[in-house]
Amino acid sequence: MRYCYVPIFFALLVSFASPERAFSQGCCCVSCPTVCVLFIGIDCNFSCLSLANCPVGVDAGAACDAACTGLPVEMVSFTAVTEGLNVMLNWETASETANVGFFVELAVGSEIFEQVAFVEGAGTTIAPHSYGYLVEALDPGHHVFRLKQVDLDGTFEYSETVEATVTIPGEFVLEPAYPNPFNPSTTVRFAVAQEQAVRVVLYDATGKLVRSLYEGTVASNDMQTVNVSATGLATGVYIVRIEGNRFVASQEIVFVK
Repeated sequence: MRYCYVPIFFALLVSFASPERAFSQGCCCVSCPTVCVLFIGIDCNFSCLSLANCPVGVDAGAACDAACTGLPVEMVSFTAVTEGLNVMLNWETASETANVGFFVELAVGSEIFEQVAFVEGAGTTIAPHSYGYLVEALDPGHHVFRLKQVDLDGTFEYSETVEATVTIPGEFVLEPAYPNPFNPSTTVRFAVAQEQAVRVVLYDATGKLVRSLYEGTVASNDMQTVNVSATGLATGVYIVRIEGNRFVASQEIVFVK
């Protein structure tokens, strides 16, 4: 382990002028308690050293350099690879300082990110570290990911974003209606592999057309949500039928009062 060396007189001055920092010819060990500044040696792992343990001279090694940069984590790479309906995220760091870990965040179709997982960091280290997380069961479409790296003191930084597109393995995907049975409404979600005109209609158990639920052009790999309201419906079984240029699909839903 390497340390910042601070002459005792200068260290005493710094302790009054800036008790949270100690400097050594451009090397800055941050987040040290005030008492640490009163020692000649300051360990960049944020623990104090006695005079006997402090090397002579200035050794602004890799650990001190990491603290000097102001970057708790030196990120080397961050990638996203689609695996069916999943996306594998991989990232690598060159060094870490007081790193608690990484929140994995996801945005779908907007700039609003949501946290989907937490991956524990390596604390303080000058050794490279590799991380990975598999985001599973994603909707077809375009997905944007970023990492929120959190320090021991609660401060955080965001990574650059990476993007991945999840595509439909066949002609279309139709998810089960939810909730089902339903009252007062249920939703049906579907997507198509190729852009096409799609019509969604509701039939009763006798095959009589009840109403049209959706009609329009659907973009490829863009999950659609169709709402089915129970307004005007009698208790019973109904059929949701989805008709595209390249496919026809249907499923039963049950309305219970």
